[in-house]
Amino acid sequence: MKPTYNMGSQAKGQIPPAQVMYKNQLQEYTQKNVKQLPVYQTVNDGFPHAPKFRAKVLVDGSEYESKSTYPTKKEAEQAVAKIAYECIHNEIEARDISLIYKEPMLCKSILYEFAVKRNLDRPSSVYIRHLVLEGKTYKGELAGSKQMAKQVVAQAVIESLLGMLIHWFFSLSMLKCILCAKEFCLTP
Repeated sequence: MKPTYNMGSQAKGQIPPAQVMYKNQLQEYTQKNVKQLPVYQTVNDGFPHAPKFRAKVLVDGSEYESKSTYPTKKEAEQAVAKIAYECIHNEIEARDISLIYKEPMLCKSILYEFAVKRNLDRPSSVYIRHLVLEGKTYKGELAGSKQMAKQVVAQAVIESLLGMLIHWFFSLSMLKCILCAKEFCLTP
């Protein structure tokens, strides 16, 4: 079972993006995932009468920094919290996706659901079997089921063996003809 990470409780479209409180979202994430709370550091790159705040935040050992400056500490911290939150969210999604596709039991249903949601043709399986007989590998043709693939490769083996027998029989017949001709020539 894959771990779940809840990056916040807002439903899609519930709060306009400009009003999202990323500091709260980031704090919720750290609390729900039993991590140390975010630590903010804010500096004023401007003057006391015209402040330009820039912020950094440390979350789970990673530091995030805003590139822009803001007129208030609150805005600077919200901006850096947004950067951190989105980075963490993207990392979690990427990790979850990589875990999902590595689990073979889930892949078929994921692919089927993807096709249905995109109005694509439903995926269908085709099978190719290989069979080893006396150290020689035979390859069957495409088949629509595992059982049919077994039958198709068995047919390919039989055809190959029959081909060898016919070739062998033809070679044997030719050899007999050559021997008979030699014998005929040798008899006075």
